[in-house]
Amino acid sequence: MLTTDEVPALLALNHDLRTEYVKDCQSGMKRWNRVLEQAGIDRRWRCRTSASTAGRIFSDHQIHAGGEVVGADSWQAKESSWLPTEADKAHVRSLMPRCTSRARSR
Repeated sequence: MLTTDEVPALLALNHDLRTEYVKDCQSGMKRWNRVLEQAGIDRRWRCRTSASTAGRIFSDHQIHAGGEVVGADSWQAKESSWLPTEADKAHVRSLMPRCTSRARSR
């Protein structure tokens, strides 16, 4: 059943932009997953669900990247495999040293 709801224009625009962005990301993930498959790699990329990025609406729930709502115990048991750990963050920071030299102009 179709319904019509009146919503603020900015909210509607943000929803439309987010929807298109998610579609674009999913398309990119499909391409990368084909590359992984052709290379014989079993791991696959997947996009986060809209629920996991919706902010305040779902802030009282633990939702993993696949979109499944999990209990607090399950979340705490697997949080470090779903989210970057402090060690992961430190490793990424180590890959981005500060550049102190000036670029040369030609």
